[in-house]
Amino acid sequence: MFRRLALLTVGVVTTAFTACQGQQFPMVPVEGVVLKDGKPLDNVKVEFHPDRESGVVGPRSIGLTDASGRFRLQTDAGDDGAVVGTHRVILVDVDYLERTAPIPADHPIKLKHKDKGPLVKRIKDDCSEYYRTPLRQEAKKPNSTVTIEIK
Repeated sequence: MFRRLALLTVGVVTTAFTACQGQQFPMVPVEGVVLKDGKPLDNVKVEFHPDRESGVVGPRSIGLTDASGRFRLQTDAGDDGAVVGTHRVILVDVDYLERTAPIPADHPIKLKHKDKGPLVKRIKDDCSEYYRTPLRQEAKKPNSTVTIEIK
C-alpha cells in the first residue's frame, strides 16, 4: 500500500514538474534586415508570429531594427531566435508611434524622434495586423537570415 502511494506521489510530482516547465519548441536563430524601397528602416519592431494555418505553433519572437535596418529575434521569454517554420510577420513603426504618442510635457521620458522632420507613416496598416499582413518568412535550421522588403 505504501509503495503504491509513493509511486503515485512520484508520478504526480513528475507530471506537475514537466507541465510547469512548459512545452519546448524547436528554435532557430533569426536575424535580418528591413528595407523600404531598398533602403534600411530604423526603429521598426519586427514580430514573427508562428503561422497556425501552416501548422506552426509556439511563442512569438520580436526584434527592433537599428540604424542600418538590422534586427535579431528573441521570444518574450528572452530565448534567442524563432520557432522553426512559417511565420506571419508584423512590422510596427516605433518611430511613428513615438512621434504621435500623447505624452504630457512634464513627463520624464523625452522622445528622441520628436524633431526628426515631417511625420510620415513608413509602414502600411496591413503589415501591422496579424490577419492582414501579406508578409511571411520561414525560420529554418541551422539559422535564418532574412530580408523583409516593403514598398
